[in-house]
Amino acid sequence: MNNLPLVSILIPTYNQPEFFRQALESALAQDYPNIEILVSDDSTNDRVQKVFNEYKNCGRNLKYLKHGGYTDESVGERSLLNMENLLEHANGEFVNILFHDDLIYPRKISTMMQFFTSNMGNQIAIVSSSRDVIDTQGSIIKTLSDIDNFSESQDYFFLTGEEVGRIIFMIYGNFIGELSTVLIRRKDFYRDCVKKLSPGYFLGVKDRTMWDVSTYLEICKDGRGLVLIREPLSAFRLAGKNQNTFNANIRIDLLLDWLAFITIAFLKNQYLHSWKEFSLACDTWLLIVQKTVDFVQFMQSNLSCDAIDYILRATESISNKDYDVAFNIGRQVINQYSSITSQRQRCSIKNSEFRR
Repeated sequence: MNNLPLVSILIPTYNQPEFFRQALESALAQDYPNIEILVSDDSTNDRVQKVFNEYKNCGRNLKYLKHGGYTDESVGERSLLNMENLLEHANGEFVNILFHDDLIYPRKISTMMQFFTSNMGNQIAIVSSSRDVIDTQGSIIKTLSDIDNFSESQDYFFLTGEEVGRIIFMIYGNFIGELSTVLIRRKDFYRDCVKKLSPGYFLGVKDRTMWDVSTYLEICKDGRGLVLIREPLSAFRLAGKNQNTFNANIRIDLLLDWLAFITIAFLKNQYLHSWKEFSLACDTWLLIVQKTVDFVQFMQSNLSCDAIDYILRATESISNKDYDVAFNIGRQVINQYSSITSQRQRCSIKNSEFRR
């Protein structure tokens, strides 16, 4: 065991003790011997801590962290801070962030570590796999797998970092999976723009919503790539309308974040290297907006007028093939919403920097 790299399984949690119990038990069931499990509890009560206390003498390397002290941070910001707290306290060379309502299967860590410790390990930034979608009772609804898009027969497939980014932007899709799905080196979470470990930034632009794709885009930009495994090794839970996935405000913010990512990628010549590629990425973004608008209207949430205005103007400009207008709207989104460190330090982009 001493020759195996330490892997940190990090569980950010917020209430929902029964889901947390299942996530913790799935971490404890790993057959990889050299792990530590850290829990950062952001709950408004002590129910999660009481569940943790039932397992603290199980003989595994467990640690509980109570996180809090917030004032007016949003739920999304609190979740990001909770993950940053875990990354700061982790000791492992490799990290698996396990959201408290998801599960990992017993062979997940050991299977993924085989790639990192192989001869191709230095070429790899991310190891991911197919994953199951489960309901609140833990029953499998379906299996999500994109490996057939690359190979019909191989047990795993490798993509370079450049290929990862271009596929994400061109299909506007997170084919890699949620953060619970992947294994990543802890050091790859370091963000120089904020001088700390964080999953929340791509090229200095802050991700305010889901934090997975921005992480993948950021750590693949040096060329190291992705191993995608056919076997499902984790489960993503659909936990109902209170889940961030179903939050209309978060879905709108997600669209704005993506517009900002497209804009900064093109500006910095990362993944999107030409005007044509930027235009194609915008067209794909538009398709997702058209699907999301009906969802938002159905939810009838109290949405930001400014956010909706940005979405409508960008949608109109892309529909009319006015991509230069869309680019300028993307810049405005970055400057208004995507501060690098605080409201005092905006990511300012000058008109002279626009490449066409």
